[in-house]
Amino acid sequence: MDLLFDALDQDVQEKEKFVASQSKTIKEMRDNINKMKDFSQVMDFVREMTPMMGQLGINKPNVAISDEENSGMLLDQPEFASNSLYSFVAGTIKTAQEEYMKKLLFRITRGKALTYFQGFEQNGELKSVYMIVY
Repeated sequence: MDLLFDALDQDVQEKEKFVASQSKTIKEMRDNINKMKDFSQVMDFVREMTPMMGQLGINKPNVAISDEENSGMLLDQPEFASNSLYSFVAGTIKTAQEEYMKKLLFRITRGKALTYFQGFEQNGELKSVYMIVY
């Protein structure tokens, strides 16, 4: 009788581990989907802002797109680097951090960087896509 309960207990533990691993995998997938949605918002914003940059005399900017979580580059296109005096970085942040970022960038660059922000909502959370031209 004890062998039967041991086998059942072991089977239940294995199934719990499986459910836990599947739950973790689903969370990672959701996070990746949200990151892709952020990336899409950034790309749309950059496409929208690029013609305006041409009007300001900023030609073929260096492109580096980052996200708030990894603070790493999601997109880096060095072929734009030639013949350009300007670069830009684009990414997403939480809307509540927008003012802090504006002040921080102004202080760091001594007012020599242009910043553009546009708000959007993702899964009930307010976020802003930003572009910094320097």
